[in-house]
Amino acid sequence: MNNTTTKHQAILKYTKKGYRTWLENKTFLENAGFNSGKRYDIKYTFRKGIILTLNATGKRKVTTASRKGQARPIIDLQSNKVSSCFNVGCTLVEWNHIEKNTIIINEVK
Repeated sequence: MNNTTTKHQAILKYTKKGYRTWLENKTFLENAGFNSGKRYDIKYTFRKGIILTLNATGKRKVTTASRKGQARPIIDLQSNKVSSCFNVGCTLVEWNHIEKNTIIINEVK
């Protein structure tokens, strides 16, 4: 992949289980290497965002879903840890990847 950043904006929404953000953009996820069924690790950084890194033995797994018979990957993050990564009142986040195997989720300011 070249040195340009690929970006996708997503909603940050409050739920009973904590804040939630999700991404179901097949092209974005697959270009970053996050294909359906791939395992990854997550690092929550206080007020600085979230880092997802592919890892064959990672604790999390990219969900496999289908729409109109087409498989598509989904990453859905929902917990109180998510809210600690962004400022109070944040409702929009940006998923970025510069290099394959890593996604960084930052607050849109």
